Amino acid sequence: MSFYDAFNRFTFAAYELFKGPAMSFCRLETLDNVETLVADDGSLISALKISGTVERITAGAFEKIRAILTEKTRVFLEKPGQSLKLVFEYDPSRAAETLERSFLPSKATANALNLDLNDVLNGWEKRLLDLAAGENLWLVLWTDVSLLEAIDRKNAWNNRLKVLNVTFFWPGQKEGIGLPELKEAHLGTLAALSEALTEAGLINRQLSGVELLRDIRTSLFPSLTPKDWRPYVPDLDRPFIMPERGQGPEKVLVYPSLDDQLFPRRAVIKNRDFVLLGDRLHAPFFLAIPPREPRPFNELFRGLSRLKRPWRLALDLANGGLGHWNVQSLLARIFALTSVQNRQLNAALEYLKKERDAGSCLVTLSFSFDTWVEVLDYPNLEAAELALKRQLAALERLCAGWGQSSVQEVTGDPLLGVAATLPGLMPKSPAPRALAPLAEAWSFLPLRPAGAWDQGPLVFLSPDGKPLPFRPNSSNQAAWIDLGVAPMGAGKSVLLNSLNLAFCLQPGLDKLPLLSIIDVGPSSMGLIALLKSALPPALKPLVTGFRLRATPEYAINPLDAPLGFRTPLPSHLGFLINLICLLATPLGQAAPPDGVAGVARVALEGAYAAASNPGKLFDPSLEPTLTKAAQENGFPADQNSTFWDLTDFFFQKGLISYAHLAQRLATPTLADVIAQVRQHPSLKATYAFKVALTGENILDFVWRSLTEALGEYKILANPTRFSPGEARVICLDLDEVAPRGGGPAGDKRAAVMYMLARHAVGARFFHTPEDIHLTPALYQAYHQESLQNLRRTPKRLCYDEIHRLTGLKAASAQLVGDLTTSARESRKWNLSIGLYSQTQEDFPEVFQELATSIFVLGAGTEKSLAALQSSFGLNEAVTLELSRLPPPGPKGSSLAAIFKTRSGKTQDLLTLALSPELRWAFSTTAEDAAIRDALYQKFGVFKTLSHLAQKWPGGLKSALEEKSVNLSIGERKSGEIDPGDLLTELIKETAAHLAGGL
Repeated sequence: MSFYDAFNRFTFAAYELFKGPAMSFCRLETLDNVETLVADDGSLISALKISGTVERITAGAFEKIRAILTEKTRVFLEKPGQSLKLVFEYDPSRAAETLERSFLPSKATANALNLDLNDVLNGWEKRLLDLAAGENLWLVLWTDVSLLEAIDRKNAWNNRLKVLNVTFFWPGQKEGIGLPELKEAHLGTLAALSEALTEAGLINRQLSGVELLRDIRTSLFPSLTPKDWRPYVPDLDRPFIMPERGQGPEKVLVYPSLDDQLFPRRAVIKNRDFVLLGDRLHAPFFLAIPPREPRPFNELFRGLSRLKRPWRLALDLANGGLGHWNVQSLLARIFALTSVQNRQLNAALEYLKKERDAGSCLVTLSFSFDTWVEVLDYPNLEAAELALKRQLAALERLCAGWGQSSVQEVTGDPLLGVAATLPGLMPKSPAPRALAPLAEAWSFLPLRPAGAWDQGPLVFLSPDGKPLPFRPNSSNQAAWIDLGVAPMGAGKSVLLNSLNLAFCLQPGLDKLPLLSIIDVGPSSMGLIALLKSALPPALKPLVTGFRLRATPEYAINPLDAPLGFRTPLPSHLGFLINLICLLATPLGQAAPPDGVAGVARVALEGAYAAASNPGKLFDPSLEPTLTKAAQENGFPADQNSTFWDLTDFFFQKGLISYAHLAQRLATPTLADVIAQVRQHPSLKATYAFKVALTGENILDFVWRSLTEALGEYKILANPTRFSPGEARVICLDLDEVAPRGGGPAGDKRAAVMYMLARHAVGARFFHTPEDIHLTPALYQAYHQESLQNLRRTPKRLCYDEIHRLTGLKAASAQLVGDLTTSARESRKWNLSIGLYSQTQEDFPEVFQELATSIFVLGAGTEKSLAALQSSFGLNEAVTLELSRLPPPGPKGSSLAAIFKTRSGKTQDLLTLALSPELRWAFSTTAEDAAIRDALYQKFGVFKTLSHLAQKWPGGLKSALEEKSVNLSIGERKSGEIDPGDLLTELIKETAAHLAGGL
């Protein structure tokens, strides 16, 4: 043993000997002010809670962070009086707090909306709990009297003694013992620390004294600390009452000591290594020698997190200097010949002197660790001790491998070792201290990803399990526009369904939000089926999905306006002009000829004017149902009666559905617009020029283009027949009316259908209270109430497979223009917009700029990876991770996410982990959807999903293939089982099992 080791052991033993009873390890005395605690010697203590970094850290970014923190903290660490304690806590059981905080509001929303989804959400929460771990990072500032000059220190002590003369024998907190001379410097340093962390890209916030005390107690006794636990501390707005000398404590208000409040159970020292605190058995240990070369914290974290065992690390930083090493240096020189370690000590001191002379700030640093087990998880205490020994050995082995560190188990009182790892409980650790340049000390800073939200209905995980909630329509973002990029099979549909489910379950809703999904294929039908099946029968019409077809019963008149309106709203008029421009764009061209937009505006205004004055005459033969209702309710029809007269009549009778039906026949159609192109008196005078491409007069060109469009798109030719009715959540599948391929004509058809779908399921979003002055007088009261409700209601317009049209510049220019206007004004409409496709090239640049949430589920080729990095500003670390992103697996889908929030831009790698039940709910295969939807009707949502997830965790397709292969030749020939009916048979078998309770 070297003299240095012997000297350190002696000083440590003396520390333990004179330290006193275990409870004296808590140096906290009382609350000094809102943000500050005061210690028993008058020192001030405050803490910052660090959420983490705003982006995945590259080597270059790490050096920048280290440089900023070194520069900002050397100002106060170069002199005595202030010290820092970094405490990082990793605890799988603490993930439950974050998950519960996120899922409880979702469950409350589901209950308020009458959605029977609690079991589904519980299953999702349980799945995340299996994968997640809670993390906390505190930075504690401790300011003591040594900060003051000698004369000021003496005055401060004298003032403190006056208070102590009165309060010394009080059994509770001693108010007024804080040193006010320290307050300005303490709070100034605290603010500077927060600014430095923010500048370095670390999200942080200042904790109040009460929050810090709650965190300490929760770390010690989580099962005994309610979420709303608040310590008894002096009320800051109550004048402090100082008793007269000799007046006993029973005559004044005394707050119980913080010792008693933070330690509600007595610590039980089991041996020199373990201590029992409540239900936890702790085993602290120290690093006797820190990493010989500064190693990033994440190298240690990766190994420790794989163990899935709880641990806490405290790194103490304080003013160092070489002064107090002089004696040890002298003794080491005297005994240099007797020990290799003494010669190493001399060499280290020479190195530090050179660093000091070069301008480095030298600090002392020490590493304290604690790990624990829950005693109640084991049959007896002996089993818990054995498990803890194994756990401790695994942690020590990993720590020893971190830059060739040396581990030292705590000898003596293990409670002292535990206390040393807690944030703010005591100023210094008894762990061996090392001397190092400040820049090297900051190399050990724990850098973890930060979430932009504390809670949210959708919880992602970091790759190593930190819960990172996401909250749709949050005030933390200036707008709500999300883009999703994913190659085929990367999990785009699952992500989109998860985001839309989270949108429907966001906190505070008392009605289903307005969600319209425009899809190509059945990707979103799983969500529709889930929500619809979870609602009671009376509310099922609020959720619906349609496969749009080019047949008369799906006719959609894009000129339909809100109830009672004879003219379109400004936003609707803009949409119609864009639609007509698209219809009048020649195949292969990027835009319509000049003048088309002007002609469209005049023709539209003329069509609406003609349809309202005098209006379309009431024809009883057009709609028998409407005619019967008019007769039954006494409509006074005559030869001059119009459909507008009938609309007003039904509205005044309170028959709103019939009023809507009558208005559809009163509203002009595209045929009326075409007629105006020929008839409107002002058009011929203004638009007399020819179209260069065809040589036609512009009016002839528009007339011909729109007439051809009516023949091409039968769905546009008649008054509206298709309506989602009262549905609030709607999915419209365009796969049949916008098929893939077909050349320029097919591209144009896809764009027209997307615009038509946008009107059918999204027009309701763009009517605001500001439009009330445009509302006909008869309908103002009706719309006033509905518009106020509409403004408060979150709305979302979601486009999947957007590459089907945005990549076709010739066909999609007008739709992109309409979407751009919607995106720029989305906040005033309380509107979220989601666009999803296979490559970032499918999104116009304006959307890449406006997007506030971007999800990338894969990069594909190196070329597409470079394009993603350029388009979205991905940093090197995220780009590298994207290049090796694994495919979706049992643990979920990996993705890169970029969030633009009011506090800045964050980007990192995330995992979307769903429960097996939700994976089944969102499955898009035809076989899975068929059996799922059939069983929903008979057995409800959760029972169905739970059974399917348990029986076929990978889906039904492989089971059907296996069953088909296993059919004997005889069975095939005899016709006993038709392979085409295997699915039907399987549905019957499964239903029988469920009915029998199996």
